[in-house]
Amino acid sequence: MNPQTAIRVEDMTMAYGSFVLQRDMNFEVKKGEIMAIMGPSGCGKSSLLKHLIGLLEPARGNVHYGDVCFTKARRKVRQGILRKFGVLFQSGALWSTMTVGENVALPLSEFTSLNKRRIAEIVDFKLAIVGLRGFENYTPSELSGGMRKRAALARALALDPEILFFDEPSAGLDPVSSRNLDELILETRKTLGATIILVSHELPSIFTVADRAIYLDAEERRIGGIGSPAELLANPPSPAVHAFLTRNHSERSSSTNA
Repeated sequence: MNPQTAIRVEDMTMAYGSFVLQRDMNFEVKKGEIMAIMGPSGCGKSSLLKHLIGLLEPARGNVHYGDVCFTKARRKVRQGILRKFGVLFQSGALWSTMTVGENVALPLSEFTSLNKRRIAEIVDFKLAIVGLRGFENYTPSELSGGMRKRAALARALALDPEILFFDEPSAGLDPVSSRNLDELILETRKTLGATIILVSHELPSIFTVADRAIYLDAEERRIGGIGSPAELLANPPSPAVHAFLTRNHSERSSSTNA
């Protein structure tokens, strides 16, 4: 494998029983790049993320991290790879009965032997990175939607992951909060040098943060295109990709003509 390749998906088919969601998937993610997974609702974006982090198993094919086949690896090897991941789920998935600080501290308490003082220092640092220093004693319910997403990102960063997975991070956010989160994602990549996989249907976010994007075609049930968002817009490989990447313009035109 190319030493600059962080993730390689090989001949993978995603299926639920006899229902095939996507087939014959082949792509690579380079170290340090931000790769967006995009496509219409129901195409398998979140399912692909779950396959990449081991929550779902491929019906066929493999996922590789570096030179290791994650799909076929033994449990201990898998756990070692999983320790290198940080995941930001769509809902944030913060524990509602814990404070923000306790949520961020949880991975450190579970997976390291650090003492409480050192953990508190790291929590303070991670919250500072996402602009939430001073909010460690707040509960998730006391935060706005954008702040909860940032708190969830701080928790995802707790163990200094090599690879970050974001599932619809802008979902439910207003445009200003969404732009702020996009800037934070870019800053996180710059600071950590992490590889980032971003599931999104939000075109402004895709064009702002993604180096490359994968389009999942819901009709063909195959990858419909891979490339930078600008390249895919300029030279769409199919009408479906063109329609997806120009839908906001089409929606505005329809609204104006109504």
